Amino acid sequence: MKRQSPNWQALLVPIEEAVDQLFYTCLGDRLNSVECRVVSEIDFVISIERPISTTESYLLDQQQDALAFEIGTTINQALKNRLFVLLSKQFGLPVTSISFLQPTQLQKLNLLVLLDRSQTTLLVEATQRHNL
Repeated sequence: MKRQSPNWQALLVPIEEAVDQLFYTCLGDRLNSVECRVVSEIDFVISIERPISTTESYLLDQQQDALAFEIGTTINQALKNRLFVLLSKQFGLPVTSISFLQPTQLQKLNLLVLLDRSQTTLLVEATQRHNL
């Protein structure tokens, strides 16, 4: 019996919208851009460009670049963790890990989302639930 493949097109736009809403809820600003790209049958990359936070901007103005970078890195890590929960709970995706792809800049992130290959049925069901 042939395994059914997930219908990514039904899921990518709702994920992009949910990621933008997550960042807006957490940071109070909309993302400059967000894009999901499928990189294998069941793995994808989320590319995000976020605005610089008020705190980061202030620290950069004060020539506290190292501290601004540390704050930005902390923001990115916290949002990555919330993204894991969002994809798992709201979309029912069997996420095993989310990793930053290099190079990472504070405002431009590329996150590789790896899904559990043994849970392909769950992934197909998740994409069917969000079918437009």
